[in-house]
Amino acid sequence: MNMKYIVGIIGIGEMGTPIVKNMIGAGHTVFGYDLNPDKMAWLEGAGGIPCSSAAELAGHAAIVITCLHSSEAFVDMAGELKGCMKPGQLLIEMGTTAIYQIKEIAAWFNSNGIDVLDAPMSGGAYGVEHKRLQIFVGGRREVYEKYRPLLACIGGDELIYYCGESGMGQAGKGVNQLCLALYSAASTEILAFAHHENLDFKLLGDMFEQKFPELAGPLANVIKGGHPGVKFRELPYYINNAAEKGYKLPMSEKVYKFIENGERIAFDDHRQAPSYYHELTKGSK
Repeated sequence: MNMKYIVGIIGIGEMGTPIVKNMIGAGHTVFGYDLNPDKMAWLEGAGGIPCSSAAELAGHAAIVITCLHSSEAFVDMAGELKGCMKPGQLLIEMGTTAIYQIKEIAAWFNSNGIDVLDAPMSGGAYGVEHKRLQIFVGGRREVYEKYRPLLACIGGDELIYYCGESGMGQAGKGVNQLCLALYSAASTEILAFAHHENLDFKLLGDMFEQKFPELAGPLANVIKGGHPGVKFRELPYYINNAAEKGYKLPMSEKVYKFIENGERIAFDDHRQAPSYYHELTKGSK
């Protein structure tokens, strides 16, 4: 990739850190902003340029990339960026955001001469580090085509998917997340049934690992004392989006409602969350 960009990355966390490494390694100038001072110190040591605010970062960078931990965090940050980004700049949102919210935000920025790509990722830090990251992209096609090499620099060239207009990248990511959530929830419920009926889990694996390979991951997780995740934190994005548009996601709604008041004893997407398996099996011997 010959073009070198001046990029600002907001959110130097689990995903932002390897993204910064790839950007700097490719020769781009990287400004960064994070509320954690340790992340800012790391950024400077890695060859990036720390900024004291989003406004300072937007004043330097032609391209602003957000890698934040929630839809709410991105919406708040977009509000800040509305006051400091200028026509001709590009905003790339790489976190997971509610579809109707990214559409509203993109419409405002577009009307003020600022292009927006929603480009949520799947594959974790491993995907960035090994250039095997899935990136689902929404926005104007010509903007996507122009900056696709930059996305390839972040996570490799093979798994980038243009999904359509603004919001469609988040829709593509939504299918990915709902697959992970609902397959995991179904497998976990099956394991809870086996638990209550005192079926030996090793025997369960021997009987069904060939016929139902989707049980393998959750089964191994439970055997180790873990808790298969059901994307608890993100389910409301899709449930609420469905409500906004007037359709239903009954399985997602039921899973979320069943565990929303549960004990936060598990980690789902690296954040504390209730455990579907625990809620299904608590109180049993």
